[in-house]
Amino acid sequence: MLVPTPLSEEHFRGQIGRVGLLNSFHDSQETTWRVRRIGGDVAEQGVIERTASVLARLSNLSVGEYIRRHTLIPYQSFYHRTHWSHVGGRWPFTTLGSSSNNVARYCELCTADDIELHGFSYWRRGHQLPGMMWCLRHKIPLRQHQRKHAFDILPQNAKGSAVTDLGFDTASSVIHRFLRISELLLEIQQPIEESAFKPRLVKMALARKLRTGLTGSNPPPSDIVVNTCSESWLASVFPGIEGKRRNEFFVAIDAATRSSPANSATASFAIVLSIFFDDASEAVKWLFDDSPGQDSR
Repeated sequence: MLVPTPLSEEHFRGQIGRVGLLNSFHDSQETTWRVRRIGGDVAEQGVIERTASVLARLSNLSVGEYIRRHTLIPYQSFYHRTHWSHVGGRWPFTTLGSSSNNVARYCELCTADDIELHGFSYWRRGHQLPGMMWCLRHKIPLRQHQRKHAFDILPQNAKGSAVTDLGFDTASSVIHRFLRISELLLEIQQPIEESAFKPRLVKMALARKLRTGLTGSNPPPSDIVVNTCSESWLASVFPGIEGKRRNEFFVAIDAATRSSPANSATASFAIVLSIFFDDASEAVKWLFDDSPGQDSR
C-alpha cells in the first residue's frame, strides 16, 4: 500500500483521502479499513485509535506527534479534569473523528500555492476549526466542499462555495481573536488541567461585574459576545444563540465562567478569552500560566 507522508498541518482525514487516491480505493471507508488491517501489531482496539496509530507509524511519527500535527485533538481537548500523568500522558482519541467527514473547507489561494509547490493541494486542519470562515494567512473567505467522504478528493478538484460573504476586515476584533486563539491551541504540547485556569477565569468575570451563575442581576459574558459578533458567525459556532435574550444565561458560552462545575467546549473558553483579552497570544499565554498574572485590560 502506498502511504504518502503527511504534509505540514495536513488534516488526518486528508491524508486518508490521499492514501485512497494513490491506491485507487473506493472511498475513505474502504481506505480506513485497509489501513487498520495492516496494523496487526498495534495494541489499541478502537477504530479511530488504531487507524491513527498505523498512519503515525507509517509516517515515521509517534502517535502523540501525529495527533499534535495532524488532528484537531489539541484544540478539542486542550483541558481535562484529570491530571495528565493519571491518564498515562496520552491524548484522548474520543474526539479524533468528531470533525465531519462530509464537510471540508479550503482556501483558494492556499490551493494555488500548494499546486505550485507540491503539484497538488491538500486539506489543512486549521481550516476545519469551528468558526473558521476565513483563511488567516490570506484573509479571504474559505470555500466549503460538502458531500459524503468530502476529504476523498483534493481541494483543487472541489466545487465549493464561499463559507461567508462577510469580509475578514469587517469581522469584529473579538472574532479575529477567537480564530487566532483557536489556531494557537492547535499548537499546544499537552492539555492543561481545568483547575489551573477556570478559577482565575471566574475571578476575571467577577472583576468585570459579569454573572458567573445561572441567575443574577449582572449580565453574563454571552451578552458581550452577542453585542460584539455577527449573528451569522455566532450561529455557526454556537447553534441556538439567535434566540438568546438579554441577561439570559446561555450555557454554550457562559458555562466557561460558571463558578460551579460545568462542562464547557473549547469554543466556550476561546470566546470568553476573546472578550477578556486584547491579544490572542497573551490570552493563550495566560491560560497556561500558573501564576495569577493580569490580563491585558
